[in-house]
Amino acid sequence: MWDHNETQFGTITVTEATAISETETNAGLLFPNPANEQITVMTDKPIFIYNKLGELVLTTSANPVDLSTLRSGVYLLKSEGVTEKFIKQ
Repeated sequence: MWDHNETQFGTITVTEATAISETETNAGLLFPNPANEQITVMTDKPIFIYNKLGELVLTTSANPVDLSTLRSGVYLLKSEGVTEKFIKQ
């Protein structure tokens, strides 16, 4: 049992299993944001869209991207190693 007068040392390892890191962001990759039915993405590479649980919900090369199948919410778009958050209204 831990006593408040004792010092405990150990190792804690944290691993992200399903989360998407937002460290690689590039504002302006897509517009409009927030969006209703479609977004335009400034790329000619494949586009991957993830929900807030980190699940891949859409893959496309079409531009503009049709968002009509997505529910309202916050999504992450990845393309060319860049990640940008957007809102589908």
